[in-house]
Amino acid sequence: MLRPWLWITGVLGVASTEIVLRLPSALFGVATAVVVYLLGRRLFSRIGGLVAGGVYLTNFLQIIMAQMARAYTLQLLLLAIAWYALFAGLQEGTRRRWWWVVLVVSSGLAVYAQLFSTLVLASMVAGVLVMAAIPGPWAALVRANPKALLLSAGAVLLLVIPIGVDAVLHGGPVWVPPAHLSDVRAFFHMLAGNSQWYERVVVVIVGLGVVGAVVRQLRPAPHPDPPPQGGRETAAFAPVAAIACWFAGPLVLSFALTQPSLNLHLFFPRYLVVIVPPMALLVGMGVTALRWRAVQLGLAAVVAVVAIPVLASYYQFAQVQDFRGLTHWVEARYQAGDGVVCAPEVECGVPTSYYFTAYPGPAHFDADSPGRFLWERTASIPLSDENLSAYAAQHRRIFLLYGPLGISPDRTTELDRVKATLDIHFQLVEQVTAKGSAVDLTAYLYGPTGP
Repeated sequence: MLRPWLWITGVLGVASTEIVLRLPSALFGVATAVVVYLLGRRLFSRIGGLVAGGVYLTNFLQIIMAQMARAYTLQLLLLAIAWYALFAGLQEGTRRRWWWVVLVVSSGLAVYAQLFSTLVLASMVAGVLVMAAIPGPWAALVRANPKALLLSAGAVLLLVIPIGVDAVLHGGPVWVPPAHLSDVRAFFHMLAGNSQWYERVVVVIVGLGVVGAVVRQLRPAPHPDPPPQGGRETAAFAPVAAIACWFAGPLVLSFALTQPSLNLHLFFPRYLVVIVPPMALLVGMGVTALRWRAVQLGLAAVVAVVAIPVLASYYQFAQVQDFRGLTHWVEARYQAGDGVVCAPEVECGVPTSYYFTAYPGPAHFDADSPGRFLWERTASIPLSDENLSAYAAQHRRIFLLYGPLGISPDRTTELDRVKATLDIHFQLVEQVTAKGSAVDLTAYLYGPTGP
């Protein structure tokens, strides 16, 4: 996603600032909220759709992903479109066959956006099977469209074979540790923006909706209506069960596959953002569980009361790291012939390289700067004592930038070693700390020894 966007902005002569880089993610996030609203309106009611879209748009984890220059929100948009196309295809049957094409294309593209989408598609298959097993009009629709469902599944499988082969040959992230039950609790706490009231309200409202759907399923009306296409005030149990598969499937599968015996490195909060849309839809469904409009509006107001403060709290800590302030400090003091060193190599080298490029000034990495990340080789110049000493011999002054993602004994030991090596050749002249909500960054200026 990022490479074509940068090509477009480059052609237009637009600088690659933070806003420009993050704009696609933000737009995809808003578009996903619209699709979630439309799906909620189709399955439940207009007010259910509005609540679902609002819950999605204000979710703590979703907001974090929407401000990353990565493909997470594009993935969410494609998955939401795929689920909408599934329900629309079932409801509209042969009248609008192109819904099945939308399902295939969006599902395939979602996997290419993030390979984790395969777990959501597996959950979609489970959801279809569950709807087929629950007596009622939705089961009839599933059984009326076996050819379209099987052809769609086969087409998606063919589309994702290339990236599946690549994943098998080259593997995936190896830094995600094995998952434990405590990680599940920590994830749900993060999903709620560390708000216990948010968790409680979501659980109660979704519980109301599920109970209501089950009761209606067990005591059907004498003459059941066909599946809704928007405007209904209550939800049928079958689509609720399918949405629940969307929510629970990726969570359960990723947890099982990240156990110590397998550890496929899948249970990670950023990946699990895929369960935010179904969570929002289940909340919207819960609000419509009771037929009285005044009660629905009251529940919607309660959801807003607990969701908006969580959203506001995010922006108090949105500045996780301040590399921009750190590099501006370096730019203001940089002189011809100075050198720049970054530690840790990737964690500091990548963002520093970006800010040197996005806000050009005199400061820059040299070809042999220790800690510099080389995009063409996807590797860094090691921060070895040998490289540091050789680099120090070529420069009168050295800037050392320290920007870890988090504090750990290993990172502290590495910093002490780098500083000790530089102390052999220079003396510390000045330093500055750039405050961040997660970790502080530090820049050191080393100059010649002596008076």
